[in-house]
Amino acid sequence: MNFCLVLTSTFRVLSEMGRLPRHACRGCKGRGRGRGRGSRHDPRKAADAPPSEEAFVQARTRMLRELPGYFVALLAVLGEALESRHRDLLYWNGLRLLALDGTRITLPRWKRLGEYFGCARNKGGRPRPQARMVMLLLATLRLPWRYELAPRAQGESTVAGRLLAHLRPGDLVLMDRGFFNFGLFRLVRDAGGFFAIRRVKRLRLRTLRRLSPHERVVRWRPASRKWKGQTIDLRVIDYRVRGFRRTAIITNLLDEERVSREQFLGLDASDAWVTERDAALYHRRWQVETAFREIKRVQRMQEPGGLRGRTREAIEYEVVGHVLLYLLVRWLMVEAAARHGGDVLRLSFTAALHEVRHAAALLPLCTPRLRRPMTERMLLNIAGNVLPDRPGRHYPRPNDGRIRRTGAGHRITPGRLRRCKA
Repeated sequence: MNFCLVLTSTFRVLSEMGRLPRHACRGCKGRGRGRGRGSRHDPRKAADAPPSEEAFVQARTRMLRELPGYFVALLAVLGEALESRHRDLLYWNGLRLLALDGTRITLPRWKRLGEYFGCARNKGGRPRPQARMVMLLLATLRLPWRYELAPRAQGESTVAGRLLAHLRPGDLVLMDRGFFNFGLFRLVRDAGGFFAIRRVKRLRLRTLRRLSPHERVVRWRPASRKWKGQTIDLRVIDYRVRGFRRTAIITNLLDEERVSREQFLGLDASDAWVTERDAALYHRRWQVETAFREIKRVQRMQEPGGLRGRTREAIEYEVVGHVLLYLLVRWLMVEAAARHGGDVLRLSFTAALHEVRHAAALLPLCTPRLRRPMTERMLLNIAGNVLPDRPGRHYPRPNDGRIRRTGAGHRITPGRLRRCKA
């Protein structure tokens, strides 16, 4: 449903239930007309009539023009309210876990959208407008905390730098390897936070001391002239997954007693992999990938007809509506898990969204006396839809073993091995 249809359908339900006052329009004082009669050319409607789609679009455009930061502030206020009620669920060992990642959103084929956001040119196909979306997510509850919608020409690291300006001391940001950037690392360090990211190749590190056979503290001096003379001390945690090349996690959290190698990777005392869900601290960054899938597919934002806007303001309005809906549904899932027990990350978002849609059709018809039992029943149904635990489940990606060429003779060697004897 689009926003106008949501508004008009709710208006109609309230009107049919007698919850809205009924007043006749005064109309105009034309010749031969009574004072109480309305003209058919009068644009004003009665109080019990829903607004037209044109009036809704005009009001939406005016609000976005006069209050550009309203929805960003609303998202921040909701996040602060949620944190005040469930503060203990957002922290792990005194650290607030955040996941950072980006995605691309395919937009309708309109000229103005392509001029502002940019287009993706596929082989043999028409250019399709695309926008870039970068999000900071509360990893323990899979809740959006900050996000930004930007043109495709802006890199993910550039947009992420604006989001990381809101960090607090004690935050641990779990990043994808595509955000390996000294500028982002400095932003996190200056804010008093920490980061964890996978290592990239062609990195010159000078070892300062060894913590264990698989851990060491190094000093990185970036080769870029932009950061000439600046350094940062990092902790390198080497590991290897069977069937893949050796890799490492790099973090500025140098205290191994606060977060050990086993906690970062999900290992037990015998250095064996733990199969429990979310046992590895670093791999909780995949929660942001799941959030993108739930917003784009389950909420049907990326499905045909999901985004209908033709201007930049309309697209931003629709995207923030989907983000707010996702935040509020996840909040209901947190309340359901807190009241009836269970892990909020194990609850089904699809089932929770169905429960919300069912309750939204019935709650306006209920009396105030019946709303509380109905809300409790909705939370109980949400808590009852628990996803089965499938440790080690994965879907093979056929292109993991393909060498990707980036131009100028450079190529990226895949992390996956074709034949593994280990």
